[in-house]
Amino acid sequence: MKVPTQTVQRMQELFNRQPCWKIEPLSQQLDYSIISVRRFMAIIGYYSSFSHNDRWYTLASIPHFSHEGLWFYRNIGFSRAGSLTRTLVALVETSSAGMTAEALGQKLRCRCHSVLVGLYRRGVLQRQRQGRAHVYLAADTQRAGQQRQAMALSGGYILHLDGLHQDDAPALMSGIDGLSRLVLANVKLPSEKAERIIPFLRNIQSDYGDPIACVHDMGTGICKAVNTVFPKIRDFICHFHFLRDVGKDLLEPSYRTLRSCFRRHAFTSRLRELVRLARQRLAQPTGAADEKLTAIACRQMLLGERLDPVVIAYALSLWCLQAKKSGDGYGFPFDRPLLAVAERILDLVDYLPGLLQILPSDDPAGKRLLLKLSRKGLNVTAGSGFQKAVEELRWRSKLFDRLRRCMRIAEPGGRDGLNDDGSKTSMNSIRKGVKKFRRQLDTNQKRKHDPLCGKMAQQIDKYAGKLFADPIQVKTPT
Repeated sequence: MKVPTQTVQRMQELFNRQPCWKIEPLSQQLDYSIISVRRFMAIIGYYSSFSHNDRWYTLASIPHFSHEGLWFYRNIGFSRAGSLTRTLVALVETSSAGMTAEALGQKLRCRCHSVLVGLYRRGVLQRQRQGRAHVYLAADTQRAGQQRQAMALSGGYILHLDGLHQDDAPALMSGIDGLSRLVLANVKLPSEKAERIIPFLRNIQSDYGDPIACVHDMGTGICKAVNTVFPKIRDFICHFHFLRDVGKDLLEPSYRTLRSCFRRHAFTSRLRELVRLARQRLAQPTGAADEKLTAIACRQMLLGERLDPVVIAYALSLWCLQAKKSGDGYGFPFDRPLLAVAERILDLVDYLPGLLQILPSDDPAGKRLLLKLSRKGLNVTAGSGFQKAVEELRWRSKLFDRLRRCMRIAEPGGRDGLNDDGSKTSMNSIRKGVKKFRRQLDTNQKRKHDPLCGKMAQQIDKYAGKLFADPIQVKTPT
């Protein structure tokens, strides 16, 4: 059966507009019966969702699957393996130490406990009890044996604790085994106070026993709770959380000043208004402005051609606004988009007066847009504390980035964002780098007498024993 060319084109248009479709509305859009549409899809190539009872469809050319063979469009999940059953089997069989129903549910963003039980009863998967949960293993005897061996050879588990919350919303506290990557437990807590966290830790202790070690952030509540429930267990501070907290203490005062300057002058909203005004005057704003946008970094390129004031105003305004999207995906204090905006504004303030003098005089309206942009930049940079905040952020950011490089995690220019696990460097090398950094805080006179640098030094001294660990010895089966 050959699919009509017009139908193929129409189908491509529909899926370009919306990557996933249910079969009923798709058949209505194509004006074919559901049976015919299914045949067309089979010829062209498609995937059906493993979530939502297989009711969503996408063309085979659309998904960009992860290394685990998964792709999500909003909350709709697709798998290279196909159905939910096949996906569960594939994930379990490729895991190093099996997976719990909770871990699989989180990965697939859907409930799958009943399906796993059915797979176990049919002999498709094996399972092994671990505390109150079951770890599902491959049905293949050899593979299942390897997974059991991996669990046993770990010699226990390292408890990673983390609480996620926004503003005054309840916190989602998670306990994860750092060795097998299994999610041991989750709970929603009204706050991260010790009395709220302690029962959660006691449940983990009851289910899995004492961990080899605990790793968490520097929160007062979580530190007290861990010390109460696991007083004799080795306790460490997560390097990423340590850097984040130290960086906030070092950079937040100046960053807050910068934020206040922008808000006081409503800089972002006024810049967007200027972009709209320029766009209204451009017949084809996107193409023309984007060509200039790529050229503004080099003054010679701009000065070598007849200048269009409207296009330049549009491009330079967008250039400033786009700085708010800069960063490596780690969030503040690792990413500092407002400082990037401030740097560009300072460049504009220096650059625009000379540019205004050489602009053609036959477009006074366009020239007025550039004058507006220049005035907005001058108003912000002349604001109280702006210049001082930028100068402080420059040198404090360099200092903080040096510590990031010493600790070999969330380094400047990284592309893993919050999935960054750090470089594969020995703990001894990291310890030496941080010690050297710490000594330099005392030898540099400017930093030695700076209160915020002093606080950073105190934090390094306070948590040094919990930041670096010698190899942990465990008893494993011989």
